[in-house]
Amino acid sequence: MSNMDYAICKRKSKGEITMSYFSKALEKLMKERGLNQTQIADILGVRQSQISNWLNGKSQPTYGSIDLLRKKMKIEVASLFE
Repeated sequence: MSNMDYAICKRKSKGEITMSYFSKALEKLMKERGLNQTQIADILGVRQSQISNWLNGKSQPTYGSIDLLRKKMKIEVASLFE
Protein backbone atom coordinates (compact mmCIF):
# COMPACT_ATOMS: atom_id res chain seq x y z
CA MET A 1 0.00 0.00 0.00
CA SER A 2 1.44 3.36 -0.94
CA ASN A 3 1.84 6.12 1.64
CA MET A 4 -1.00 7.99 -0.03
CA ASP A 5 -3.29 4.93 0.10
CA TYR A 6 -2.38 4.40 3.75
CA ALA A 7 -3.17 8.04 4.55
CA ILE A 8 -6.55 7.80 2.81
CA CYS A 9 -7.35 4.58 4.60
CA LYS A 10 -6.23 5.88 8.00
CA ARG A 11 -8.02 9.20 7.63
CA LYS A 12 -11.22 7.75 6.24
CA SER A 13 -11.48 4.67 8.46
CA LYS A 14 -12.37 6.81 11.47
CA GLY A 15 -16.05 6.87 12.32
CA GLU A 16 -19.15 4.87 11.60
CA ILE A 17 -20.22 6.91 8.57
CA THR A 18 -17.05 6.09 6.67
CA MET A 19 -17.21 2.43 7.60
CA SER A 20 -20.73 2.30 6.21
CA TYR A 21 -19.20 3.57 2.95
CA PHE A 22 -16.69 0.73 3.14
CA SER A 23 -19.46 -1.82 3.75
CA LYS A 24 -21.46 -0.53 0.80
CA ALA A 25 -18.39 -0.38 -1.44
CA LEU A 26 -17.42 -3.95 -0.52
CA GLU A 27 -20.93 -5.18 -1.16
CA LYS A 28 -20.97 -3.40 -4.54
CA LEU A 29 -17.56 -4.82 -5.45
CA MET A 30 -18.72 -8.33 -4.56
CA LYS A 31 -21.85 -7.95 -6.71
CA GLU A 32 -19.87 -6.54 -9.65
CA ARG A 33 -17.40 -9.43 -9.48
CA GLY A 34 -20.04 -12.08 -8.78
CA LEU A 35 -18.46 -13.05 -5.47
CA ASN A 36 -20.18 -14.19 -2.30
CA GLN A 37 -18.89 -13.76 1.25
CA THR A 38 -17.17 -17.17 1.29
CA GLN A 39 -15.37 -16.50 -1.97
CA ILE A 40 -14.10 -13.07 -0.94
CA ALA A 41 -13.05 -14.53 2.43
CA ASP A 42 -11.03 -17.23 0.64
CA ILE A 43 -9.37 -14.62 -1.56
CA LEU A 44 -8.39 -12.55 1.49
CA GLY A 45 -7.54 -15.48 3.76
CA VAL A 46 -10.10 -14.59 6.42
CA ARG A 47 -13.21 -16.32 7.75
CA GLN A 48 -16.57 -15.73 6.11
CA SER A 49 -17.83 -14.41 9.45
CA GLN A 50 -15.22 -11.64 9.23
CA ILE A 51 -16.59 -10.54 5.85
CA SER A 52 -20.09 -10.61 7.33
CA ASN A 53 -18.93 -8.43 10.22
CA TRP A 54 -17.39 -5.92 7.81
CA LEU A 55 -20.55 -5.82 5.73
CA ASN A 56 -22.72 -5.35 8.82
CA GLY A 57 -20.41 -2.72 10.34
CA LYS A 58 -19.65 -4.89 13.37
CA SER A 59 -15.90 -4.71 12.81
CA GLN A 60 -13.38 -2.94 10.63
CA PRO A 61 -10.84 -4.51 8.31
CA THR A 62 -7.17 -4.11 9.13
CA TYR A 63 -4.97 -1.99 6.91
CA GLY A 64 -3.40 -5.25 5.75
CA SER A 65 -6.78 -6.64 4.71
CA ILE A 66 -7.62 -3.45 2.85
CA ASP A 67 -4.28 -3.57 1.07
CA LEU A 68 -4.76 -7.22 0.13
CA LEU A 69 -8.26 -6.43 -1.13
CA ARG A 70 -6.80 -3.61 -3.22
CA LYS A 71 -4.16 -5.89 -4.72
CA LYS A 72 -6.36 -8.91 -5.37
CA MET A 73 -9.28 -6.93 -6.79
CA LYS A 74 -7.07 -4.40 -8.62
CA ILE A 75 -8.87 -1.38 -7.19
CA GLU A 76 -7.91 1.94 -5.62
CA VAL A 77 -8.16 2.19 -1.83
CA ALA A 78 -10.10 5.44 -2.12
CA SER A 79 -12.88 3.60 -3.96
CA LEU A 80 -13.62 1.66 -0.77
CA PHE A 81 -14.33 4.82 1.19
CA GLU A 82 -16.37 6.86 -1.28
